[in-house]
Amino acid sequence: MAMSKYDRFGVYLSAQGGRCHNMTFGQMERVLGFSLPASARKHGGWWTNLADGSHSQALAWLGAGWRVWRADLVGERVEFERIDADLAAGVAEDASAPFRRDAPAVKMTDPVTFDRDRLNIAARRILDDYSLRFGGDVQWALDVALEEARIAYCQRLIESTPRGPPSPVSSVDLIREDRDAR
Repeated sequence: MAMSKYDRFGVYLSAQGGRCHNMTFGQMERVLGFSLPASARKHGGWWTNLADGSHSQALAWLGAGWRVWRADLVGERVEFERIDADLAAGVAEDASAPFRRDAPAVKMTDPVTFDRDRLNIAARRILDDYSLRFGGDVQWALDVALEEARIAYCQRLIESTPRGPPSPVSSVDLIREDRDAR
């Protein structure tokens, strides 16, 4: 089997403990010994957990028992999450299936500031739980918590949208009618 230039990173991740491991792109480059390609900074697809052979970087972290949970291209940070044993079995069973189906796509650029003491006890507990999950990084934890809340809100909106047969009125007809009314 041919060696990948990302194998060194897989060895590094194999040695990491815990459930989550956060890194900056710069830290990852120091482990690798070379710069990440421009596509890693521009396209979220570079971070996809595909074990189909076309993503040698993904093969390195998946083979080490980790997956990308979230890649923040703006902040140049990535969070890896350890793959559970039953999830790891899915890599072998269906190697083409991406694991990112529920990963939040956070692209926050400005830090959120808040007075922690003004949060109610439940909100402080949630933030503390997220912060522990992300190695004590409160900003990272807050970013993820807010993004997950946004996703849940959008899902509720989608679910509350009435479903039924499509309208017999064409959008083209509505545009023409609006144009002709002027």
